[in-house]
Amino acid sequence: MLSMHRRFFMWGIILILGTVLVIMSGALIRAYTGYAAASELKSAAVRAETQVQGRLSAMEASVSSLTTERGVEAEIRARYPVVKPGEVEFVILKGEQPKPETQVKTGFWKGLYDILRR
Repeated sequence: MLSMHRRFFMWGIILILGTVLVIMSGALIRAYTGYAAASELKSAAVRAETQVQGRLSAMEASVSSLTTERGVEAEIRARYPVVKPGEVEFVILKGEQPKPETQVKTGFWKGLYDILRR
């Protein structure tokens, strides 16, 4: 049989190793969840960067069209109803149809008076 001294020593080592195992497990779990969160943040940052790059290229195309006189004129005409001297402005209305003229109904005596008057 083992002596009393050796039993206490063995239980002490088991207790220390168990404590180290629990501490390491907790650290491993925190590291894994931190990695998952960092991975998710990284993918969100990549998506945001892609969106910003798309918006930037669209803005650059819009600004590059404003570097020419024709582009500036097109933008002004699109935003404001202006015409150059000598031009005529046409306004096209969509969806509205002119209403046909309705005949005014007259009474019997008014109709008879109109017929006799001709």
